[in-house]
Amino acid sequence: MNNIFKKDGEIHLGGEWWLIPDGFSGVQLQKRFLHEREKKDGTKETVEKSEDWFFANISQALRKYAQEEQKSSKTLEDLIQKTDKILSVVEEFRTNYKNW
Repeated sequence: MNNIFKKDGEIHLGGEWWLIPDGFSGVQLQKRFLHEREKKDGTKETVEKSEDWFFANISQALRKYAQEEQKSSKTLEDLIQKTDKILSVVEEFRTNYKNW
C-alpha cells in the first residue's frame, strides 16, 4: 500500500473524486456518481456508480484528475475556473500530505 494512505484510508479530492489505495503500491483515482436506472417492474432507483483509473503513482493520478475535470469545460472562462479549482485541490493536497 502507498504510504500516503496510512494516514487516511481514502483521500477526497472534492466533488465526485477520490484517491484510494489499489491494494499494491499504486493508487486508484475514482469518480463516484449517482445514476438512475429503471428496474424490471418499471420503477426507478438511484444507485452509486464509479469510474476507476489505476496508476503507479499519485502524480499520474492527479494529472488524470486534472484532465478529466477540464474535459467538460464549455468556454474559456469555464476552463480557467476549473483550472483554478484543480490547482487549489493540488495545493491543498501538497499541504496535507507533504511527504508524498
